[in-house]
Amino acid sequence: MVILTGWMYTLYGYSFIYNAYLYHLTRIDHRHNFSVYNVALYYKSAVEQIVNDRQTKGLISHVVDNFERYAFVPQLLISGILIPLSFAKTQLLCSLFLQTFAFVTFNKVITSQYFIWFLIFLPNYLAGSKLLQKSYLGLGLTLLLSWVATQGLWLYNAYNLEFLEKIVPFELKAIIGIKLTGSRISKELIVASIKMSRMELYSPEGLRIDGRRWNELRKFECRINTHPSSSDGSSYVEQGNTKVICMVQGPMEPALKSQTDSERATLEVNLSIASFSTVNRRKRQKNEKRLTELKLTLERTFEQSIICKLYPRTIIQVNLNVLAQDGGMLAAMTNAVTLAMIDAGISMYEYVSAVAAGLHNDSPLLDLNTLEENDLSCLTVGVIGKSEKLALLLLEDKMPLDRIESVLSIAIAGGHRIRDLMDNEVRKHGNLRVAKLGNS
Repeated sequence: MVILTGWMYTLYGYSFIYNAYLYHLTRIDHRHNFSVYNVALYYKSAVEQIVNDRQTKGLISHVVDNFERYAFVPQLLISGILIPLSFAKTQLLCSLFLQTFAFVTFNKVITSQYFIWFLIFLPNYLAGSKLLQKSYLGLGLTLLLSWVATQGLWLYNAYNLEFLEKIVPFELKAIIGIKLTGSRISKELIVASIKMSRMELYSPEGLRIDGRRWNELRKFECRINTHPSSSDGSSYVEQGNTKVICMVQGPMEPALKSQTDSERATLEVNLSIASFSTVNRRKRQKNEKRLTELKLTLERTFEQSIICKLYPRTIIQVNLNVLAQDGGMLAAMTNAVTLAMIDAGISMYEYVSAVAAGLHNDSPLLDLNTLEENDLSCLTVGVIGKSEKLALLLLEDKMPLDRIESVLSIAIAGGHRIRDLMDNEVRKHGNLRVAKLGNS
C-alpha cells in the first residue's frame, strides 16, 4: 500500500493524495442524501460567499465556516468512544448495532444502501426488544411504516430532481446565531434568512437573478493586441464578470524535437487561474485535474479550427490567464483564444465563438453566471462562424434528451451574436492600423 501510494504520488503529486485520501474530509454533497447535515450542507453550498467574506476569523468562526471538515468529530466520538464504553462489555451485538447506526447517522453522505450497514444487526437486536411483544406491536409497526414512508418521500423528490430535472421546492428559512456573552467576543456567526429554491434563479415574470431575460447575453467586451511587445497575438475578453487574458506565441520552432510534427503545427495551451479569481482564494496546481481537462478541450478544439498544415514543424503556444470567474469560463477562454489567434495572423477556418447555456425546468437560459451554472444543468458550445456547426460541445451534467435541442438552438444563436461582437472589434482594430499606416 505504501509503495503504491508513493508511486502514484511521484506521478500525480498532491492531487492523488487529496483525491484518494483527503477528499471526503471536505466533501459537500447536498443532493439526494439522508444525512443530518443535509440541510446545513445545502445552505453552505448556496451562501458560501457570505461566510468567506467574514472579517473576524476566530476559532469558533473557523469551525462553523468549515464545519464539513469537522463533521467526523461527533461521528467518531459517539460511535467510536461513548457507545463502546457504555455497551461493549455487557451486550456486544447491541453495541455493534448502535455503533454502526450512529456512524451512518452522523455521516455527511447517506444514501439508501448505507442502511444495510446497520440493518444486518437488527434481527439480533429485535429478538430481545419489547417491540415484538403484543403490547408494543402497534408501536413497532408504526415506527417501521414511518421509516419506509419518509424514505420513500425523500427518494421520490430526489428522483424528480436528479433524473426528471423537475423543480423540487425546498425552502430554508434559518436564523443561526451564536452569541458569546461575558467576554469581548459577541458576534452572530451566521444570520441568514433565505429561500433556497431553484425557482429564485428564474422568476415567474421571466426575469433571472441578474435581471436578464432567458435569451439575453451578459455584457460582452473584448480587445485585441493588448500585449504587442510580449506576444505575437493577444486579447482580453470580459464576459459578464468573467475576465480572461490570452497571449499567443508563434508559429515558432519547437524547443524539443518531440514537439515537432513534419506535417502540421503543434498546439500547446498553458492555463493559469488566479487565486483571487473567485471568492475562495486558493492556489491551483498545474497538474490539477480540472485544469488538465480544460487545456485538453481547448487544444482539441483549436487543432481542428486552425489550418495547421500551413505551419509544419512549428509550435503555437497559447497562454491563458483567468483573472475573474463568474460562470462561462471555458466559453470566455475559447473566445479569447480565437481573438488572439486572429491578432497573431494565424490562419483559421472561421471564428470560434463560445457561450454556455442551461436548462431551468423547461426553460433554456443563455450565458449562465456562477449561481446559475452551479445549480442548473448546463453545456458549453463553440460555434464555427455563422453556421450551425460546432467546434466545441461540452456537457458535464445530466440533461433530458428532449430538452437538449432547445438549449443547443439558443446557445448557437448566442454564439452568432458573440461572433458579431468579436468581428466588430477585429474590424475596428484593423481600421485603426490602416489609419496609422496611412498617416505615416
